[in-house]
Amino acid sequence: MDNAHGAHLFFTEPVLHPIALGASMTACSAHKTLNVLTGGAWLNIADERFVRDAKNAMALFGSTSPSYPIMASLDWCRAWLEEHGRAEFCHLQARVRELKKQAEKSGLHVPGMGWWEDPRRWDPTRITLDASSVELSGLEAAEILRHAGCEPEYADSQFVVLIVTPFNRERDFERLEIGIRLLADREARKAVPLPRGLERKPVPHTIGIPPLPPARISLREAVLAPSEWIYLEESAGRIAAEPACPCPPGVPVVMPGEEITKDAMDFLRAYGFSSIKVLK
Repeated sequence: MDNAHGAHLFFTEPVLHPIALGASMTACSAHKTLNVLTGGAWLNIADERFVRDAKNAMALFGSTSPSYPIMASLDWCRAWLEEHGRAEFCHLQARVRELKKQAEKSGLHVPGMGWWEDPRRWDPTRITLDASSVELSGLEAAEILRHAGCEPEYADSQFVVLIVTPFNRERDFERLEIGIRLLADREARKAVPLPRGLERKPVPHTIGIPPLPPARISLREAVLAPSEWIYLEESAGRIAAEPACPCPPGVPVVMPGEEITKDAMDFLRAYGFSSIKVLK
């Protein structure tokens, strides 16, 4: 299982790591949420059937010149987690919950905070804010948070998401508190300069994944054929030359050789795509 953003989930309460929930193997990008150098990751194996051949399989893609600083950071992080992980993440969860309560008190909707919602569906160290609840797009909210000194992990037309870690200091949380108050204050936020072009767009996750497009030629033919970049608005009916893959969910809407349908074009536009590579 791809657990790119969940390497820390063994240390949350409840424990949400896929291995703890029954997965056979997980690929965990430790550098995304833990104190590991960029590129550092673990392959966790919980099913003995896959242990014997794992190293040989990894050798197909691995380097003969690995980065020792990255490997050292992984080992250092492992030692830190064993000694401090549970207590540090427990403290972090409590601080994050305070921030979420403040956001809700300010008028922001925070997904996952409802009494009816299953806490196992939500990473308790991540803060997701529904900016539409204060008449902003997620992209506008992200700019306002940047003005307050906070860099979001992700923003779309409705939501803005922030990653919080045990290595954030109290002054980081104080900046975020200021940013949350600014989001909710319709008068004060008018003073924040916003880039042009942050107009409201349909929310991708509410319009649904478009139907699979028809394949017009093979993937191999499409990848090797002459291609060009065009404006997305002109792409309906053309054949894709490379995958168009909005993230989340990280699933291609069209693959090379497939026709770009109007549904696919509209979906990609909602995700902010403005151009796409097609066959000549």
